[in-house]
Amino acid sequence: TTAFASVLAAFAMPKNSESEKSARSAAIQAGYKIATEVPLQTVEHCRDALVLCRDMVLVASESMISDVGTGSLLAHAGAQAAGYNVRINLPNIKHPTMVVEIGGKLRSLLAECATLAGLVSSKVESVLSSKSS
Repeated sequence: TTAFASVLAAFAMPKNSESEKSARSAAIQAGYKIATEVPLQTVEHCRDALVLCRDMVLVASESMISDVGTGSLLAHAGAQAAGYNVRINLPNIKHPTMVVEIGGKLRSLLAECATLAGLVSSKVESVLSSKSS
Protein backbone atom coordinates (compact mmCIF):
# COMPACT_ATOMS: atom_id res chain seq x y z
CA THR A 1 0.00 0.00 0.00
CA THR A 2 2.77 2.40 0.90
CA ALA A 3 4.64 1.53 -2.31
CA PHE A 4 1.55 2.39 -4.37
CA ALA A 5 1.14 5.74 -2.63
CA SER A 6 3.82 7.22 -4.90
CA VAL A 7 1.67 6.35 -7.93
CA LEU A 8 -1.35 8.07 -6.40
CA ALA A 9 0.73 11.11 -5.49
CA ALA A 10 2.05 11.29 -9.05
CA PHE A 11 -1.46 11.19 -10.51
CA ALA A 12 -2.35 14.15 -8.28
CA MET A 13 0.46 16.28 -9.75
CA PRO A 14 -0.51 19.22 -11.96
CA LYS A 15 -0.57 18.73 -15.73
CA ASN A 16 -1.25 22.18 -17.08
CA SER A 17 1.99 22.78 -18.96
CA GLU A 18 4.24 20.51 -20.99
CA SER A 19 6.87 20.58 -18.25
CA GLU A 20 4.26 19.64 -15.63
CA LYS A 21 2.97 16.85 -17.85
CA SER A 22 6.50 15.56 -18.36
CA ALA A 23 7.31 15.67 -14.64
CA ARG A 24 4.00 13.98 -13.83
CA SER A 25 4.60 11.23 -16.36
CA ALA A 26 8.09 10.58 -15.02
CA ALA A 27 6.76 10.49 -11.46
CA ILE A 28 4.02 8.04 -12.46
CA GLN A 29 6.59 5.75 -14.07
CA ALA A 30 8.85 5.96 -11.02
CA GLY A 31 5.86 5.21 -8.81
CA TYR A 32 4.87 2.14 -10.82
CA LYS A 33 8.45 0.92 -10.68
CA ILE A 34 8.39 1.13 -6.87
CA ALA A 35 4.90 -0.40 -6.75
CA THR A 36 6.28 -3.36 -8.72
CA GLU A 37 9.67 -3.77 -7.05
CA VAL A 38 8.39 -3.78 -3.46
CA PRO A 39 5.99 -6.71 -3.89
CA LEU A 40 8.63 -8.52 -5.97
CA GLN A 41 10.93 -8.25 -2.95
CA THR A 42 8.09 -9.66 -0.85
CA VAL A 43 7.92 -12.67 -3.17
CA GLU A 44 11.67 -13.14 -2.65
CA HIS A 45 11.24 -12.99 1.14
CA CYS A 46 8.42 -15.53 0.96
CA ARG A 47 10.66 -17.80 -1.11
CA ASP A 48 13.33 -17.47 1.57
CA ALA A 49 10.77 -18.43 4.21
CA LEU A 50 9.81 -21.46 2.13
CA VAL A 51 13.46 -22.51 1.95
CA LEU A 52 13.53 -22.42 5.74
CA CYS A 53 10.31 -24.46 5.90
CA ARG A 54 11.80 -27.02 3.52
CA ASP A 55 14.88 -27.30 5.72
CA MET A 56 12.84 -27.44 8.91
CA VAL A 57 10.39 -30.08 7.72
CA LEU A 58 13.29 -32.51 7.44
CA VAL A 59 14.36 -32.09 11.07
CA ALA A 60 11.17 -31.06 12.88
CA SER A 61 9.69 -33.41 15.42
CA GLU A 62 6.40 -34.99 14.44
CA SER A 63 4.63 -32.89 17.05
CA MET A 64 5.83 -29.70 15.30
CA ILE A 65 5.34 -30.79 11.69
CA SER A 66 1.94 -29.09 11.38
CA ASP A 67 3.52 -25.77 12.39
CA VAL A 68 6.09 -26.08 9.64
CA GLY A 69 3.33 -26.95 7.18
CA THR A 70 1.29 -23.97 8.28
CA GLY A 71 4.27 -21.67 7.84
CA SER A 72 4.80 -23.03 4.37
CA LEU A 73 1.18 -22.49 3.41
CA LEU A 74 1.30 -18.90 4.66
CA ALA A 75 4.59 -18.14 2.91
CA HIS A 76 3.29 -19.61 -0.34
CA ALA A 77 0.05 -17.62 -0.08
CA GLY A 78 2.08 -14.48 0.63
CA ALA A 79 4.21 -15.07 -2.45
CA GLN A 80 1.17 -15.53 -4.63
CA ALA A 81 -0.55 -12.44 -3.21
CA ALA A 82 2.55 -10.28 -3.69
CA GLY A 83 2.85 -11.71 -7.19
CA TYR A 84 -0.64 -10.42 -7.95
CA ASN A 85 0.53 -6.92 -7.00
CA VAL A 86 3.53 -7.20 -9.29
CA ARG A 87 1.35 -8.41 -12.14
CA ILE A 88 -1.28 -5.67 -11.76
CA ASN A 89 1.32 -2.88 -11.83
CA LEU A 90 3.80 -4.30 -14.33
CA PRO A 91 1.81 -3.47 -17.51
CA ASN A 92 1.88 0.21 -16.53
CA ILE A 93 5.66 0.38 -16.84
CA LYS A 94 6.65 1.74 -20.23
CA HIS A 95 10.16 0.23 -20.26
CA PRO A 96 9.79 -3.05 -22.23
CA THR A 97 13.09 -4.55 -21.11
CA MET A 98 12.24 -3.94 -17.47
CA VAL A 99 8.80 -5.49 -17.94
CA VAL A 100 10.31 -8.63 -19.47
CA GLU A 101 13.00 -8.91 -16.78
CA ILE A 102 10.60 -8.43 -13.87
CA GLY A 103 8.02 -10.74 -15.42
CA GLY A 104 10.61 -13.47 -15.90
CA LYS A 105 11.95 -13.07 -12.39
CA LEU A 106 8.44 -13.23 -10.96
CA ARG A 107 7.58 -16.41 -12.89
CA SER A 108 10.82 -18.03 -11.75
CA LEU A 109 10.28 -17.07 -8.11
CA LEU A 110 6.69 -18.26 -8.08
CA ALA A 111 7.67 -21.57 -9.66
CA GLU A 112 10.37 -22.00 -7.03
CA CYS A 113 7.85 -21.17 -4.30
CA ALA A 114 5.40 -23.74 -5.64
CA THR A 115 8.10 -26.41 -5.72
CA LEU A 116 9.24 -25.65 -2.18
CA ALA A 117 5.67 -25.57 -0.86
CA GLY A 118 4.99 -28.88 -2.59
CA LEU A 119 8.00 -30.51 -0.97
CA VAL A 120 6.96 -29.32 2.46
CA SER A 121 3.36 -30.36 1.93
CA SER A 122 4.38 -33.85 0.81
CA LYS A 123 6.47 -34.38 3.92
CA VAL A 124 3.79 -32.97 6.23
CA GLU A 125 1.09 -35.11 4.63
CA SER A 126 3.30 -38.18 4.89
CA VAL A 127 3.86 -37.65 8.61
CA LEU A 128 0.23 -36.77 9.33
CA SER A 129 -1.03 -39.75 7.33
CA SER A 130 1.17 -42.14 9.29
CA LYS A 131 -0.12 -40.68 12.57
CA SER A 132 -3.80 -41.10 11.63
CA SER A 133 -3.46 -44.68 10.40
